[in-house]
Amino acid sequence: MTAASGEEFAASGTATGGGARPVGIRLPRPRTSFVGREYEIAEARDLLECNRLLTLTGPGGCGKTRLAMALAAGAADHFAQGVQFVSLAAIRDPSLVPVSIAQSIGLQDARGRSLLEHLSGYVGDGDVLLVLDNFEQVLAAGEFVSELLDATGRLRVLVTSRSPLHVSGEQEFPVPPLALPEGGPGTTAAAVAGCESVRLFAERAAASVPGFTVNDQNAEAVAGIVDRLDGLPLAIELAAARVKLLPPAEILARLDNSLGLLVSGSRDLPARQRTLRATIAWSHELLSDSARRLLAVCSVFRGGIALDVIESVCAEAAGLRIPVLDAAGELVDHSLLRQAAAAPGGGPRFAMLESVREFAAGQLAELPVCERVRAAHAGAFAALVKNLARPPLWPDKAGLDLLELEHDNFRAALDFYRRADPAAALRLANRLTAFWSARGHFSEGRRRLGDLLDLVPGDDIGRVDALSGAGWLAADQGDRATAVALLDEAVECARARHDRAGEAAALMYRGRAMQIIGDPAGAGPDIERALQVQTAAGDDAGLAAALFFAAASSMFEGDLRLALDRFEGCAKLSRAVGLPQVEAAHRRDAPAAGRAAGRPRGAGTGGARDLRPRRSLRRPGRVERPGWARGQGGPAARRPPAGRRCRGVRAGQRDVPAAGDSGLPRRLAGTCPQSGRRRGAEAPPSGPPAGAG
Repeated sequence: MTAASGEEFAASGTATGGGARPVGIRLPRPRTSFVGREYEIAEARDLLECNRLLTLTGPGGCGKTRLAMALAAGAADHFAQGVQFVSLAAIRDPSLVPVSIAQSIGLQDARGRSLLEHLSGYVGDGDVLLVLDNFEQVLAAGEFVSELLDATGRLRVLVTSRSPLHVSGEQEFPVPPLALPEGGPGTTAAAVAGCESVRLFAERAAASVPGFTVNDQNAEAVAGIVDRLDGLPLAIELAAARVKLLPPAEILARLDNSLGLLVSGSRDLPARQRTLRATIAWSHELLSDSARRLLAVCSVFRGGIALDVIESVCAEAAGLRIPVLDAAGELVDHSLLRQAAAAPGGGPRFAMLESVREFAAGQLAELPVCERVRAAHAGAFAALVKNLARPPLWPDKAGLDLLELEHDNFRAALDFYRRADPAAALRLANRLTAFWSARGHFSEGRRRLGDLLDLVPGDDIGRVDALSGAGWLAADQGDRATAVALLDEAVECARARHDRAGEAAALMYRGRAMQIIGDPAGAGPDIERALQVQTAAGDDAGLAAALFFAAASSMFEGDLRLALDRFEGCAKLSRAVGLPQVEAAHRRDAPAAGRAAGRPRGAGTGGARDLRPRRSLRRPGRVERPGWARGQGGPAARRPPAGRRCRGVRAGQRDVPAAGDSGLPRRLAGTCPQSGRRRGAEAPPSGPPAGAG
């Protein structure tokens, strides 16, 4: 009955973008059984039939998510265009809710359209059920949900949240705890066996101790446990996991003591939330010191926890007395961490229920190493992408998948650095620009970069990259005016700093912006100048890409001989420095230069959708170059009512493939082939790469 964090997804169809509507069912596939809730499912189904916005509310751990999943699965046949599940557990920024919804149905940002327009146009009048899970921390996004419903004809939204959204048309359904048994002295197994809270305890206890059953000897204690826990599913599950250590009578005794102490110290919280907090705290007290410390450390992670990153964070800041793997195993045994699907590369990965993470965050805040741990987390994710290529070179698919998997952790790192070190936040955002572009996170990337540009001083070393990256993403969305203005500033800033590589990149990005938004002729001077600067600046990868776009520009102008020379030079240099994506684009587009006598069809956007690396880049060597730049030559280097009782009950009622060599240090491909501060300009695509997002 717990949340779906870290669960696998079952899908009978997927959305593919374009003009099609969502197809099939995409719901988490729970790894544990769903117990009881027949009354709640029937009641909620009736409400969903009569209301387009239904919000399941209740305290953390009451089973809102599992109820929503069961309700959605049972109602799927009534939604011809599909059911989509969106987990918001890791999201804290309300502005990311539209992005998360779009991602879940396979949409990227659209050029020249808001996400509201894009989503409403995509869903249209289709019978779609959208499940938004863990909405309580992004309540400000309720207005967007209301607008999306207004803009569509038959869309229905099912929300789980600790608080209602307070928007017009919302129907709230408070999720009650599980029904409780009529316990007391002399309680028998037959009297309680059909009660759903007892059934849940029995099933979860049997998962820890095979063969466990509720019998006449332990029935009174089990009934007492679920009663003391107010029928809260998560609390019952955590208590049931203790059966491997203690008999039910001992569990009940310890619960009584712990609950009495913790309730008296948390009177500002609702009663059931105090009970849940007490239950988690009691589980916490049973841990070793190292496991407690690790639990606190894990609270800094969002969206998932990779074991190797936990180890790096702990090695730097946490000071565990036993190996991280042993402490993690202890947390898994106590149901405070859950094993999740393996990450790209096959490394172990864990998930944490949001209510557990919130408790653990409170524990971390009391540790003197709190800020060190947060800094270590941010540093680990900054290091993961420190050599990531700038646009338009991307990691391979496995690398992009890993970045997507860790996106919430990158967001947490950016939030930490924004407060502690804005310049470091800007450097991290710069390294993520290619990922944001390749996977369609245009709006988020622009917002992050724009905010950080306002926080850092004008002479910050990352400013040129940030201006260029923001301009690149603006061009991705077809925002010509903003793109050109940002890139104008980037060129001026680079020249003022005598940053030749930065100037070349900004010029190339500006030329690319003009190409893809309707002015290929105006792109020529910038591309020519970028080629000249690249020839002298010592960046082979940037020069190869510049040659490709300069060749396309020459084709547009009708200078076929120069276009062919540049295509040939691009091919040779790409082979030399290991840029298969550029070489492949050359093989596709260069033959047109040999057939055309005037402007080739599509020459203005000559080829850039496939400019993505398919393997790690090699360190470039120096090669001789002919006079590719006009007038120049020579060599250069480069997601029944409360308290009801069971009466008259009788017994018997009832991933991701490995990434190979695509990591950083072995998890991401397409890294910078040089060890310098940045790479130069590379050939920019006319839109997101084929298959991205």
